[in-house]
Amino acid sequence: MIIGSLKTIEKELKFYPQGIRKGLEFLITQPLADLEVGKVYPIEGNKIFAKVSEYETEEKELRRAERHEKFIDIQCIAAGAEKIGTGRIENTGAISEDNLIQNDAVKYKDMQDDLFVTLHAGTFAVYFPWDVHRANCNPEHTSVKVKKVLVKVSMDTLD
Repeated sequence: MIIGSLKTIEKELKFYPQGIRKGLEFLITQPLADLEVGKVYPIEGNKIFAKVSEYETEEKELRRAERHEKFIDIQCIAAGAEKIGTGRIENTGAISEDNLIQNDAVKYKDMQDDLFVTLHAGTFAVYFPWDVHRANCNPEHTSVKVKKVLVKVSMDTLD
């Protein structure tokens, strides 16, 4: 997992693999507030693309942890704030949904020992296939409206 700010990421870009760098460059060159909710923005065909969503955060107990195998997530907050928990695969409960073949996602019934970070507008987190993450959680004890840009980066682009 990597956490950062779009304000300072340009200083770090040279340290990232090409695929992640392209995803982050998309985030720093786009007016995130103006991106259309529900739209998919191709960056490099189906290897790197961005999806824009808007939702209300929920209590962490209502959110299921998940991980991916083929894609890295770059989750960037365009507006609002949310907590995201991160944990190790060995600390997850039983699998509740195995959709790796259909949509590259495994969801777990529970995750113990989450390490939570709060992302605000202009901050992002990078989740690799070995990072189990529980997104869209309330940053405090109340729901918050969030606009998020999720950049999906194929593991194939890291070479």
